Formats: sequence, C-alpha cells, structure tokens
Amino acid sequence: MVDELKTRANLAEISRNEVTDAPPLSTAPAPIRQQPTPIPTAVPEQVSTSVREVLGTVSVTSSPDGAEIFVDSVGYGHAPAILKLSPGKHSIQLVTQGYKDWTAALEVRENSIVNVTAKLDK
Repeated sequence: MVDELKTRANLAEISRNEVTDAPPLSTAPAPIRQQPTPIPTAVPEQVSTSVREVLGTVSVTSSPDGAEIFVDSVGYGHAPAILKLSPGKHSIQLVTQGYKDWTAALEVRENSIVNVTAKLDK
C-alpha cells in the first residue's frame, strides 16, 4: 500500500513537471482554412404563404407630380410610384408644399393592383 502511494506521488510529480516544463503556447492566430465555395443548385420554389406573404400593388400618381407619399405614416418616396404593400387596409397621404394634404383609405388585396390618383388642391 505504501509503495502504491509513493508511485502515485511520483506520477503526480512527473505530470506537474511536464506541465511546467512544457513550451509556452503560441498566441499567434490559427491559420484560416478556406472552405470550398458551394455550388448553387436549382430548387423548385415551393414557399407557403405563411412563410412569404403575397403582396398587392398600388400605383400612385399625383397632380401636381412629385408629391411625397406616406402609407400608414411611413414615407415611400414621391409620385408617380409603384408600391408593393401587404394585403389589408391602409391609409395613404400625399403631401407637397403649397398644396393641401390629400388623404384616403385603401384596401390592398393579394396579387391585385390598386390605382390611386391624387389631385391636390391649393
């Protein structure tokens, strides 16, 4: 039993010396391996409507041209414009300096086109 304990103590001492006598670890970053570029493959498009919502189209024109377009208080550029919006009810507003704001409610449906023609009054 005593011999076994001495053997274990010697092994522990040897292991400790190996660790302290070991060369220091390198701090240099490991080389970066380049992964091969994957080759794209054609996959038939099978996307459910729950993953990708089908949008509707809104064609916006104004008189005078160039009115700023806001849909649900979010800016969408200037008229004339073609917008892709989610289905449902929306509020549209066209604004240009020197004219009264023009506002309307509209309903967008999937895969359909809504034409909006705004005539802004002075």
